[in-house]
Amino acid sequence: MNLAIVGAGLSGTMLLIHLAQIYLKKPFEAQIFLIEAQPNQWGKGIAYSSTLPYQPLNVTAQKMNLSANDPNDFLDWLGKNGYRFGTDSFVPRSIFGDFLSDKLAEAKQILGKNIQLIADKVLNVEPLPNGGYRIELAQTAAIEAHKLVLAVGADTPPDLGKGTDKIFNNPYEPQLIDKISNNARILLLGTGLTMIDWAISLQKKCSPKTIFALSRRGQLPKSHFLQTEKWEINPEELVKICTIRQFIAHFNQNIRLAAKEKNLSWQTVLDTYRSHLCIIWDNFNEQNKRIFLRFLRPYWDSLRFRCPEESAQELELMQQMGIFNPLAGAIISIQTHSAGLLVQFKNKETQQVEILEVDYLINCTGAANFSQKMPLLYQNLVKNGLAKIDKLNIGLETDPEGCIWGDNTPAQNPICALGAVRKAKEWETTSIQSIRNQTLKLAEQLTQQLSAAFAV
Repeated sequence: MNLAIVGAGLSGTMLLIHLAQIYLKKPFEAQIFLIEAQPNQWGKGIAYSSTLPYQPLNVTAQKMNLSANDPNDFLDWLGKNGYRFGTDSFVPRSIFGDFLSDKLAEAKQILGKNIQLIADKVLNVEPLPNGGYRIELAQTAAIEAHKLVLAVGADTPPDLGKGTDKIFNNPYEPQLIDKISNNARILLLGTGLTMIDWAISLQKKCSPKTIFALSRRGQLPKSHFLQTEKWEINPEELVKICTIRQFIAHFNQNIRLAAKEKNLSWQTVLDTYRSHLCIIWDNFNEQNKRIFLRFLRPYWDSLRFRCPEESAQELELMQQMGIFNPLAGAIISIQTHSAGLLVQFKNKETQQVEILEVDYLINCTGAANFSQKMPLLYQNLVKNGLAKIDKLNIGLETDPEGCIWGDNTPAQNPICALGAVRKAKEWETTSIQSIRNQTLKLAEQLTQQLSAAFAV
Protein backbone atom coordinates (compact mmCIF):
# COMPACT_ATOMS: atom_id res chain seq x y z
CA MET A 1 0.00 0.00 0.00
CA ASN A 2 1.35 3.43 -0.94
CA LEU A 3 0.97 6.65 1.03
CA ALA A 4 1.90 10.07 -0.40
CA ILE A 5 2.45 13.09 1.84
CA VAL A 6 2.65 16.40 -0.03
CA GLY A 7 4.64 18.91 1.99
CA ALA A 8 7.61 18.32 4.30
CA GLY A 9 7.21 21.29 6.61
CA LEU A 10 5.92 21.11 10.18
CA SER A 11 2.72 19.19 9.34
CA GLY A 12 4.27 16.65 6.98
CA THR A 13 7.30 16.13 9.21
CA MET A 14 5.22 15.67 12.36
CA LEU A 15 2.99 13.15 10.59
CA LEU A 16 6.06 11.18 9.54
CA ILE A 17 7.46 11.31 13.09
CA HIS A 18 4.21 9.85 14.48
CA LEU A 19 4.21 7.15 11.80
CA ALA A 20 7.80 6.26 12.73
CA GLN A 21 6.93 6.06 16.45
CA ILE A 22 4.03 3.73 15.67
CA TYR A 23 6.29 1.67 13.37
CA LEU A 24 8.73 1.09 16.25
CA LYS A 25 5.94 -0.49 18.31
CA LYS A 26 4.10 -2.25 15.51
CA PRO A 27 5.92 -2.48 12.14
CA PHE A 28 3.78 -2.16 9.02
CA GLU A 29 4.39 -2.67 5.31
CA ALA A 30 3.95 0.44 3.19
CA GLN A 31 5.72 2.65 0.70
CA ILE A 32 5.59 6.24 1.95
CA PHE A 33 6.40 9.11 -0.41
CA LEU A 34 7.27 12.43 1.25
CA ILE A 35 7.21 15.16 -1.40
CA GLU A 36 8.66 18.66 -0.97
CA ALA A 37 9.03 21.30 -3.68
CA GLN A 38 11.55 23.55 -1.89
CA PRO A 39 14.95 21.88 -1.37
CA ASN A 40 15.88 24.26 1.48
CA GLN A 41 12.72 23.48 3.43
CA TRP A 42 12.98 19.76 4.22
CA GLY A 43 11.51 19.43 7.70
CA LYS A 44 11.23 23.19 8.12
CA GLY A 45 8.69 24.55 5.66
CA ILE A 46 8.34 28.29 5.15
CA ALA A 47 7.78 29.06 8.83
CA TYR A 48 11.08 27.68 10.13
CA SER A 49 13.44 28.31 7.21
CA SER A 50 14.05 31.87 8.36
CA THR A 51 17.28 33.68 7.48
CA LEU A 52 16.38 36.83 9.43
CA PRO A 53 18.82 37.79 12.20
CA TYR A 54 15.89 38.21 14.61
CA GLN A 55 12.89 35.91 14.43
CA PRO A 56 11.96 34.14 17.67
CA LEU A 57 9.16 31.65 18.08
CA ASN A 58 5.99 33.15 19.53
CA VAL A 59 5.55 30.13 21.81
CA THR A 60 7.85 29.14 24.69
CA ALA A 61 10.26 26.23 24.30
CA GLN A 62 8.36 23.97 26.71
CA LYS A 63 5.31 24.02 24.40
CA MET A 64 7.17 23.20 21.16
CA ASN A 65 7.38 19.43 21.58
CA LEU A 66 6.61 17.29 18.54
CA SER A 67 5.94 14.00 20.28
CA ALA A 68 2.78 13.51 22.31
CA ASN A 69 4.65 10.93 24.42
CA ASP A 70 7.72 13.07 25.09
CA PRO A 71 6.77 16.62 26.14
CA ASN A 72 10.44 17.54 26.61
CA ASP A 73 11.79 16.40 23.24
CA PHE A 74 12.63 19.94 22.09
CA LEU A 75 14.13 20.97 25.44
CA ASP A 76 16.24 17.79 25.52
CA TRP A 77 17.42 18.40 21.94
CA LEU A 78 18.42 21.96 22.85
CA GLY A 79 20.51 20.71 25.76
CA LYS A 80 22.21 17.97 23.74
CA ASN A 81 23.15 20.49 21.06
CA GLY A 82 24.70 22.98 23.45
CA TYR A 83 21.93 25.56 23.55
CA ARG A 84 21.20 27.25 26.87
CA PHE A 85 17.51 28.03 26.74
CA GLY A 86 15.04 27.63 29.59
CA THR A 87 11.50 26.31 29.50
CA ASP A 88 10.08 29.83 29.09
CA SER A 89 12.57 30.94 26.42
CA PHE A 90 11.45 32.10 22.99
CA VAL A 91 13.94 30.23 20.83
CA PRO A 92 14.93 31.52 17.35
CA ARG A 93 12.82 29.97 14.59
CA SER A 94 15.92 28.82 12.69
CA ILE A 95 16.98 26.67 15.65
CA PHE A 96 13.56 25.03 15.83
CA GLY A 97 13.91 24.42 12.08
CA ASP A 98 17.15 22.54 12.72
CA PHE A 99 15.34 20.48 15.35
CA LEU A 100 12.66 19.57 12.81
CA SER A 101 15.30 18.56 10.26
CA ASP A 102 17.00 16.30 12.80
CA LYS A 103 13.69 14.68 13.76
CA LEU A 104 12.84 14.13 10.10
CA ALA A 105 16.20 12.39 9.63
CA GLU A 106 15.49 10.17 12.65
CA ALA A 107 12.04 9.22 11.34
CA LYS A 108 13.51 8.46 7.92
CA GLN A 109 16.10 6.17 9.51
CA ILE A 110 13.44 4.32 11.53
CA LEU A 111 11.19 3.76 8.52
CA GLY A 112 14.12 2.66 6.33
CA LYS A 113 13.04 1.21 2.99
CA ASN A 114 9.44 2.20 3.69
CA ILE A 115 10.13 5.90 3.08
CA GLN A 116 11.19 7.73 -0.06
CA LEU A 117 11.86 11.48 -0.17
CA ILE A 118 11.00 13.19 -3.44
CA ALA A 119 12.28 16.72 -4.09
CA ASP A 120 9.73 17.93 -6.63
CA LYS A 121 6.58 20.00 -7.07
CA VAL A 122 3.17 18.35 -7.30
CA LEU A 123 1.26 19.76 -10.27
CA ASN A 124 -1.86 17.66 -10.45
CA VAL A 125 -3.77 14.83 -8.79
CA GLU A 126 -6.25 12.58 -10.57
CA PRO A 127 -8.43 9.76 -9.20
CA LEU A 128 -7.67 6.21 -10.34
CA PRO A 129 -10.20 3.46 -11.11
CA ASN A 130 -8.91 1.44 -8.13
CA GLY A 131 -9.84 4.23 -5.72
CA GLY A 132 -6.33 5.64 -5.37
CA TYR A 133 -4.63 8.68 -6.86
CA ARG A 134 -2.19 9.48 -9.65
CA ILE A 135 0.19 12.28 -8.62
CA GLU A 136 1.81 14.28 -11.41
CA LEU A 137 5.19 15.84 -10.61
CA ALA A 138 7.03 18.69 -12.33
CA GLN A 139 10.39 17.01 -12.92
CA THR A 140 10.07 13.30 -12.20
CA ALA A 141 7.73 10.51 -13.26
CA ALA A 142 4.22 10.42 -11.85
CA ILE A 143 3.55 8.18 -8.85
CA GLU A 144 0.46 6.36 -7.64
CA ALA A 145 -0.74 6.23 -4.06
CA HIS A 146 -3.64 4.55 -2.29
CA LYS A 147 -3.74 7.31 0.35
CA LEU A 148 -2.94 10.99 -0.13
CA VAL A 149 -2.25 13.66 2.51
CA LEU A 150 -1.98 17.39 1.82
CA ALA A 151 0.38 18.97 4.34
CA VAL A 152 1.09 22.17 2.42
CA GLY A 153 1.43 25.20 4.67
CA ALA A 154 0.15 28.74 4.37
CA ASP A 155 0.67 30.61 1.11
CA THR A 156 2.47 33.92 0.63
CA PRO A 157 0.75 37.36 0.62
CA PRO A 158 -0.98 38.74 -2.49
CA ASP A 159 1.15 40.37 -5.19
CA LEU A 160 1.19 44.15 -4.88
CA GLY A 161 3.35 45.04 -7.85
CA LYS A 162 5.58 43.52 -10.48
CA GLY A 163 8.34 44.87 -12.67
CA THR A 164 10.17 46.56 -9.80
CA ASP A 165 12.93 45.42 -7.45
CA LYS A 166 11.60 47.68 -4.68
CA ILE A 167 8.51 45.63 -3.78
CA PHE A 168 8.93 42.25 -2.08
CA ASN A 169 5.75 40.19 -1.98
CA ASN A 170 7.26 37.21 -0.18
CA PRO A 171 8.65 38.15 3.26
CA TYR A 172 9.90 34.56 3.68
CA GLU A 173 12.23 34.68 0.66
CA PRO A 174 15.66 33.34 1.69
CA GLN A 175 18.34 36.04 2.12
CA LEU A 176 15.83 38.77 1.24
CA ILE A 177 17.25 41.07 3.90
CA ASP A 178 20.56 41.15 2.00
CA LYS A 179 18.78 43.05 -0.78
CA ILE A 180 17.93 45.95 1.54
CA SER A 181 20.48 48.78 1.52
CA ASN A 182 21.56 50.62 4.66
CA ASN A 183 19.95 53.90 5.77
CA ALA A 184 16.80 53.11 3.75
CA ARG A 185 13.17 54.16 4.23
CA ILE A 186 11.10 51.00 4.42
CA LEU A 187 7.37 50.32 4.45
CA LEU A 188 6.26 47.08 6.08
CA LEU A 189 2.71 46.37 4.98
CA GLY A 190 0.87 44.60 7.80
CA THR A 191 1.29 44.97 11.56
CA GLY A 192 1.44 41.35 12.75
CA LEU A 193 4.24 39.14 14.04
CA THR A 194 6.01 38.96 10.66
CA MET A 195 6.21 42.75 10.64
CA ILE A 196 7.75 42.79 14.13
CA ASP A 197 10.42 40.26 13.16
CA TRP A 198 11.25 42.27 10.05
CA ALA A 199 11.34 45.62 11.84
CA ILE A 200 13.76 44.42 14.50
CA SER A 201 15.86 42.46 11.98
CA LEU A 202 16.17 45.54 9.77
CA GLN A 203 17.21 47.63 12.74
CA LYS A 204 19.91 45.12 13.70
CA LYS A 205 21.30 44.58 10.20
CA CYS A 206 20.52 47.55 7.93
CA SER A 207 20.44 50.64 10.20
CA PRO A 208 17.29 51.96 8.47
CA LYS A 209 16.49 55.66 8.38
CA THR A 210 12.85 54.97 9.13
CA ILE A 211 10.44 52.02 9.14
CA PHE A 212 6.72 52.52 8.54
CA ALA A 213 4.23 49.75 9.41
CA LEU A 214 0.84 50.14 7.78
CA SER A 215 -2.38 48.15 8.19
CA ARG A 216 -6.05 49.03 7.98
CA ARG A 217 -6.49 49.28 11.75
CA GLY A 218 -2.88 49.60 12.91
CA GLN A 219 -3.31 46.90 15.57
CA LEU A 220 0.07 45.74 16.90
CA PRO A 221 0.41 42.30 18.53
CA LYS A 222 0.21 42.28 22.30
CA SER A 223 3.01 40.66 24.31
CA HIS A 224 3.00 37.42 26.27
CA PHE A 225 2.38 37.36 30.01
CA LEU A 226 3.55 33.98 31.24
CA GLN A 227 1.66 32.26 34.05
CA THR A 228 1.92 28.64 35.20
CA GLU A 229 -1.66 28.29 36.42
CA LYS A 230 -4.36 27.65 33.83
CA TRP A 231 -7.96 28.75 33.54
CA GLU A 232 -10.61 26.10 32.93
CA ILE A 233 -13.73 26.55 30.81
CA ASN A 234 -16.67 24.17 30.75
CA PRO A 235 -16.89 22.82 27.15
CA GLU A 236 -20.67 22.44 27.58
CA GLU A 237 -20.91 26.24 27.81
CA LEU A 238 -19.02 26.69 24.55
CA VAL A 239 -21.43 24.46 22.63
CA LYS A 240 -24.17 27.01 23.39
CA ILE A 241 -22.25 29.90 21.82
CA CYS A 242 -23.69 30.51 18.35
CA THR A 243 -23.15 34.25 17.69
CA ILE A 244 -20.33 36.79 17.82
CA ARG A 245 -22.20 38.72 20.52
CA GLN A 246 -22.46 35.61 22.73
CA PHE A 247 -18.79 34.81 22.20
CA ILE A 248 -17.62 38.30 23.20
CA ALA A 249 -19.85 38.28 26.29
CA HIS A 250 -18.61 34.84 27.38
CA PHE A 251 -14.98 35.82 26.76
CA ASN A 252 -15.24 39.06 28.77
CA GLN A 253 -17.06 37.31 31.60
CA ASN A 254 -14.30 34.71 31.92
CA ILE A 255 -11.61 37.39 31.87
CA ARG A 256 -13.28 39.10 34.83
CA LEU A 257 -13.76 35.82 36.71
CA ALA A 258 -10.18 34.68 36.13
CA ALA A 259 -8.80 37.99 37.37
CA LYS A 260 -11.07 38.02 40.43
CA GLU A 261 -10.77 34.37 41.50
CA LYS A 262 -7.19 33.48 40.53
CA ASN A 263 -5.52 36.75 39.52
CA LEU A 264 -4.98 35.38 36.03
CA SER A 265 -4.30 37.52 32.97
CA TRP A 266 -6.45 37.84 29.86
CA GLN A 267 -3.62 36.11 27.97
CA THR A 268 -4.07 32.96 30.07
CA VAL A 269 -7.84 33.02 29.51
CA LEU A 270 -7.46 33.48 25.76
CA ASP A 271 -5.07 30.52 25.54
CA THR A 272 -7.78 28.37 27.11
CA TYR A 273 -10.25 29.42 24.42
CA ARG A 274 -7.77 28.50 21.71
CA SER A 275 -8.07 24.83 22.62
CA HIS A 276 -11.83 24.96 22.03
CA LEU A 277 -12.09 27.56 19.27
CA CYS A 278 -12.97 24.97 16.63
CA ILE A 279 -16.18 24.20 18.55
CA ILE A 280 -17.21 27.85 18.63
CA TRP A 281 -16.25 28.43 15.00
CA ASP A 282 -18.25 25.42 13.85
CA ASN A 283 -21.31 26.71 15.74
CA PHE A 284 -21.21 30.06 13.96
CA ASN A 285 -23.38 30.34 10.88
CA GLU A 286 -21.96 31.84 7.69
CA GLN A 287 -23.11 35.35 8.58
CA ASN A 288 -21.37 35.31 11.97
CA LYS A 289 -18.19 33.94 10.43
CA ARG A 290 -18.20 36.76 7.89
CA ILE A 291 -18.74 39.32 10.66
CA PHE A 292 -15.77 37.87 12.53
CA LEU A 293 -13.53 37.95 9.46
CA ARG A 294 -14.56 41.48 8.46
CA PHE A 295 -14.64 43.27 11.81
CA LEU A 296 -13.33 41.21 14.74
CA ARG A 297 -10.39 39.33 13.22
CA PRO A 298 -7.79 42.16 13.30
CA TYR A 299 -8.40 42.70 17.02
CA TRP A 300 -8.54 38.98 17.78
CA ASP A 301 -5.28 38.36 15.89
CA SER A 302 -3.49 41.10 17.87
CA LEU A 303 -4.49 39.27 21.07
CA ARG A 304 -4.09 35.73 19.74
CA PHE A 305 -0.73 36.06 17.96
CA ARG A 306 1.40 37.58 20.70
CA CYS A 307 5.08 38.42 20.68
CA PRO A 308 7.76 37.88 23.34
CA GLU A 309 8.08 40.72 25.85
CA GLU A 310 11.62 41.34 24.58
CA SER A 311 10.26 42.00 21.07
CA ALA A 312 7.65 44.44 22.40
CA GLN A 313 10.28 46.35 24.35
CA GLU A 314 12.61 46.49 21.34
CA LEU A 315 9.80 47.83 19.14
CA GLU A 316 8.81 50.42 21.74
CA LEU A 317 12.42 51.65 21.95
CA MET A 318 12.58 51.96 18.15
CA GLN A 319 9.37 53.97 18.25
CA GLN A 320 10.76 56.31 20.91
CA MET A 321 13.86 56.83 18.78
CA GLY A 322 11.69 57.80 15.82
CA ILE A 323 12.81 54.83 13.72
CA PHE A 324 9.56 52.84 13.88
CA ASN A 325 6.27 54.46 12.90
CA PRO A 326 3.02 52.41 12.99
CA LEU A 327 0.16 53.73 10.86
CA ALA A 328 -3.50 52.84 10.32
CA GLY A 329 -4.98 53.28 6.89
CA ALA A 330 -5.77 51.81 3.49
CA ILE A 331 -3.50 51.92 0.46
CA ILE A 332 -4.88 53.79 -2.53
CA SER A 333 -1.99 53.40 -4.97
CA ILE A 334 1.67 52.45 -5.30
CA GLN A 335 3.85 54.17 -7.90
CA THR A 336 7.49 53.79 -8.76
CA HIS A 337 9.79 56.72 -9.31
CA SER A 338 13.50 57.31 -9.67
CA ALA A 339 14.22 57.27 -5.95
CA GLY A 340 11.95 54.38 -4.96
CA LEU A 341 8.20 54.19 -4.29
CA LEU A 342 5.36 56.62 -3.68
CA VAL A 343 2.66 54.97 -1.57
CA GLN A 344 -0.63 56.85 -1.36
CA PHE A 345 -2.93 55.88 1.50
CA LYS A 346 -5.89 57.21 3.45
CA ASN A 347 -4.98 57.75 7.09
CA LYS A 348 -7.66 56.22 9.33
CA GLU A 349 -7.04 58.68 12.16
CA THR A 350 -7.03 61.91 10.15
CA GLN A 351 -9.17 60.69 7.21
CA GLN A 352 -6.69 62.51 4.98
CA VAL A 353 -4.91 61.13 1.92
CA GLU A 354 -1.17 61.00 2.59
CA ILE A 355 1.90 59.92 0.63
CA LEU A 356 4.82 57.89 1.93
CA GLU A 357 8.08 58.10 -0.01
CA VAL A 358 10.03 54.91 0.65
CA ASP A 359 12.89 52.92 -0.84
CA TYR A 360 11.37 49.46 -0.28
CA LEU A 361 8.03 47.83 0.48
CA ILE A 362 7.90 44.40 2.16
CA ASN A 363 4.50 42.71 2.17
CA CYS A 364 3.87 41.19 5.62
CA THR A 365 0.08 40.96 5.35
CA GLY A 366 -0.21 37.17 5.48
CA ALA A 367 -1.84 34.76 3.03
CA ALA A 368 -4.07 36.12 0.29
CA ASN A 369 -7.71 35.12 -0.14
CA PHE A 370 -7.63 31.46 -0.99
CA SER A 371 -8.84 31.76 -4.58
CA GLN A 372 -6.85 34.95 -5.17
CA LYS A 373 -3.49 33.18 -5.03
CA MET A 374 -4.42 29.50 -5.04
CA PRO A 375 -1.52 27.13 -5.83
CA LEU A 376 -1.72 25.22 -9.11
CA LEU A 377 -2.22 21.95 -7.23
CA TYR A 378 -5.35 23.24 -5.49
CA GLN A 379 -6.66 24.72 -8.74
CA ASN A 380 -6.38 21.31 -10.34
CA LEU A 381 -7.97 19.55 -7.37
CA VAL A 382 -11.01 21.80 -7.74
CA LYS A 383 -10.98 21.41 -11.53
CA ASN A 384 -10.83 17.60 -11.23
CA GLY A 385 -13.72 17.49 -8.77
CA LEU A 386 -11.55 16.35 -5.87
CA ALA A 387 -12.03 19.49 -3.74
CA LYS A 388 -14.24 22.53 -3.29
CA ILE A 389 -13.37 26.05 -2.15
CA ASP A 390 -15.30 26.97 0.98
CA LYS A 391 -17.89 29.76 0.89
CA LEU A 392 -15.68 32.10 2.96
CA ASN A 393 -12.76 31.73 0.55
CA ILE A 394 -10.23 30.88 3.28
CA GLY A 395 -9.55 27.23 2.49
CA LEU A 396 -10.92 24.01 1.07
CA GLU A 397 -14.09 22.40 2.34
CA THR A 398 -13.24 19.63 4.82
CA ASP A 399 -15.28 17.42 7.12
CA PRO A 400 -14.71 17.21 10.93
CA GLU A 401 -11.98 14.59 10.36
CA GLY A 402 -10.03 16.86 8.00
CA CYS A 403 -11.02 14.98 4.84
CA ILE A 404 -11.44 16.84 1.55
CA TRP A 405 -14.48 15.87 -0.47
CA GLY A 406 -15.35 16.70 -4.07
CA ASP A 407 -17.86 15.41 -6.58
CA ASN A 408 -15.28 12.96 -8.01
CA THR A 409 -13.66 11.88 -4.74
CA PRO A 410 -13.15 8.08 -4.68
CA ALA A 411 -15.68 6.39 -2.42
CA GLN A 412 -14.38 5.83 1.13
CA ASN A 413 -10.98 7.32 0.23
CA PRO A 414 -10.92 11.12 0.43
CA ILE A 415 -7.74 13.19 0.43
CA CYS A 416 -6.63 14.03 3.98
CA ALA A 417 -5.65 17.59 4.91
CA LEU A 418 -3.40 18.99 7.63
CA GLY A 419 -2.80 22.53 8.84
CA ALA A 420 -3.80 25.71 7.03
CA VAL A 421 -6.03 24.12 4.39
CA ARG A 422 -8.47 23.05 7.17
CA LYS A 423 -8.99 26.64 8.33
CA ALA A 424 -12.48 27.01 6.86
CA LYS A 425 -13.84 24.20 9.05
CA GLU A 426 -11.81 24.61 12.24
CA TRP A 427 -10.23 28.11 12.11
CA GLU A 428 -7.54 27.31 14.72
CA THR A 429 -5.50 24.85 12.65
CA THR A 430 -1.90 26.06 12.44
CA SER A 431 -0.68 26.18 16.05
CA ILE A 432 1.77 23.46 17.01
CA GLN A 433 -0.80 22.03 19.43
CA SER A 434 -3.41 21.80 16.66
CA ILE A 435 -0.99 20.21 14.20
CA ARG A 436 0.28 17.78 16.85
CA ASN A 437 -3.28 16.61 17.51
CA GLN A 438 -4.16 16.42 13.82
CA THR A 439 -1.06 14.45 12.83
CA LEU A 440 -1.23 12.01 15.75
CA LYS A 441 -4.85 11.17 15.02
CA LEU A 442 -4.20 10.81 11.29
CA ALA A 443 -1.09 8.65 11.85
CA GLU A 444 -3.13 6.23 13.95
CA GLN A 445 -5.88 6.06 11.31
CA LEU A 446 -3.41 5.55 8.46
CA THR A 447 -1.49 2.76 10.20
CA GLN A 448 -4.73 0.93 10.95
CA GLN A 449 -5.65 1.15 7.26
CA LEU A 450 -2.16 0.09 6.19
CA SER A 451 -2.19 -2.88 8.57
CA ALA A 452 -5.67 -3.93 7.38
CA ALA A 453 -4.59 -3.72 3.73
CA PHE A 454 -1.48 -5.78 4.42
CA ALA A 455 -3.51 -8.40 6.29
CA VAL A 456 -5.76 -8.82 3.27
